[in-house]
Amino acid sequence: MDYLNKVICLFYPPLVNDPEFQPQTEVSFFSAKKDGVISQFLPEIVAMKAKKLVLLNYPQTEEQLVELQTELTKIGCCITNIILLNLENYDLLNEIQDEYLICPNCKRVFSKDKSQHKNGKLVCPWDGSNFTQDKEGGFSRTVLAEFFQNSKLLLEKILAGQKETRPIKINQLNNLHQKDFLREKNNWENEVKKRPGLFSDTKLLIVEQDILLLKAPTNDNVAFLAKNYQVDSQTICQKLFREKKNIIVISEEQ
Repeated sequence: MDYLNKVICLFYPPLVNDPEFQPQTEVSFFSAKKDGVISQFLPEIVAMKAKKLVLLNYPQTEEQLVELQTELTKIGCCITNIILLNLENYDLLNEIQDEYLICPNCKRVFSKDKSQHKNGKLVCPWDGSNFTQDKEGGFSRTVLAEFFQNSKLLLEKILAGQKETRPIKINQLNNLHQKDFLREKNNWENEVKKRPGLFSDTKLLIVEQDILLLKAPTNDNVAFLAKNYQVDSQTICQKLFREKKNIIVISEEQ
């Protein structure tokens, strides 16, 4: 089979807004929020002969898992890898929950420090909806609790469903907050200064396995990167890391 050698489920807590994954040669990314239903998406990437499919926080329910497995079976594929981005430090988790809020309407994250108030209520900077902070605080913690509970349940079902067919490789990206990535950050900064271009305004936050997390100043910068990214933009990754990376970009406004 000359397509979909890897189907990867990437699970990450809803503590940051959905990242912008940059398109790469023969690699496709699926987000239920942006790309609709998996049954319509899969035929499109099969026609493109994509080699790798990365599912972003998908599936999130048992119904979605059943549909995913059914559609993959139709094209002779299955889930091959699972990547879990976990936070094992509960003090850090509580600190993040205290500093950031999740809008109960659009489900996007924003900083309390940058939030605005109107008539005694918080205003979501993304969709303009109003809500009380007490209600929002409880909602944010409920969303996180449901995420961890659902992820555990789905992981068990995925592994049980493929136990006797094809082994699944699991990678856990834990305790990234304990790493400073100082050498990688300095190398990235020096390289973008020497080679001004698409990544000139970006800062490296994390590099772990084949994932590179960058930060851009604004949401407009992130949109520009997503629109203008080309395969040859991987030159800097080839030089610094000797391999291509799956690039995620977030903005300082998130």
